[in-house]
Amino acid sequence: MIRALIALTVPDFGFPETAILIHDALISAIYAGAAGETDWAEIPNAVCDVFGAGAMLFADGYVTDKSSYRIAQFNYGEDVLADCGLTVADNFDPNLNPCFRACTRARLNESFEGGEIFHGETERQRDFFEHCFVRRGIASTRVFTVMREGGAVAGGFIARPTAAGPMDAADVARFDGMLSHLRRATDMRLRLEIGRAALSSLAEIIDHRATAVLLVDRNLRIVFRNAVAETMLAGRSGVSAFGRTFRLADPAAHALLLARLGDLYADGAVPTETPIRAKRQDGLPPLAVSVYRATGMSAATGAHAAHACIVIGDPCDEGGLPTAERLQAALGLTRAEANVLRLTPLALSRRQMADRLGVAESTVKTHLARGREKLGARSTAALGQIMTRVGLR
Repeated sequence: MIRALIALTVPDFGFPETAILIHDALISAIYAGAAGETDWAEIPNAVCDVFGAGAMLFADGYVTDKSSYRIAQFNYGEDVLADCGLTVADNFDPNLNPCFRACTRARLNESFEGGEIFHGETERQRDFFEHCFVRRGIASTRVFTVMREGGAVAGGFIARPTAAGPMDAADVARFDGMLSHLRRATDMRLRLEIGRAALSSLAEIIDHRATAVLLVDRNLRIVFRNAVAETMLAGRSGVSAFGRTFRLADPAAHALLLARLGDLYADGAVPTETPIRAKRQDGLPPLAVSVYRATGMSAATGAHAAHACIVIGDPCDEGGLPTAERLQAALGLTRAEANVLRLTPLALSRRQMADRLGVAESTVKTHLARGREKLGARSTAALGQIMTRVGLR
């Protein structure tokens, strides 16, 4: 039977703000799985193309202090269940559902109806429920959001099969395997795809592979930061956080960031897709800084728990790049060639590659030429795409 968890997102990439958001891309991906067109194990990858930051926060282990989280559930209406030959009794008690315990170790606190996700479109949720779950023997589906300190930081959905009783150790292990799959998917794929709404080309997405995610209030005080942001702030790589207040080192870029924050919730405001280019010292390529509305709502007041989500791409981060050993085994490269070619997805000049590796620039040029010849690549950018594909396997 199918057990699936698909994590949703924190930032609002121009979609309607709801407690939880199901976008057409998510529905299409799940329909493909239900129709047998896509293996269910691959659905997290398809969904991760669109919903990145939340999955990253969830999969990177930020759901750790279980006592500070609240769990909200989504239920299908009685009429939808009745049309599918089911009753409300067919929904399992979520407080006894090991799926929730496996991922949050927390009890359910709130629930809301499916119309809030499908914007009141009963026919749509009925069609979705029947085609995606009932026909595969799944009677109970619950969409949930994980709330931290009153603000939603991650979400997903869980499906339970009709024939199953309480999940046993093997079921939980399979569920944990799905979380591991999400972690692997987010490790590289999300860092490429999260920039889709903000970066203008595939090449730029590849360049900006390392993604820092921060939630901030109106005064740029940090509410949340992921591990990449933590590392970036610790190294003062063009950013800083004095007294937990976020700041870009580039004064012009910081002024533009403040301006975008001020306009974020203005009437008729449209999210700006072009990232802010924040210059850095030492000849490093600029950071790509994107600003989005934060969709997390306070459970107590209904107000935004954070004012904005800041997403920062650093083209010089090597996190997630394939190792030289992996390139040697997969592509038949020499160790010296692999050391150079693994850097091609990054926005580095030959001189910067040479400095990083401690070799002559002419050596880098030679290995790039040999790599293009061996792999049939027409350019260094094409080499970078090959390296990226190897890393995603």
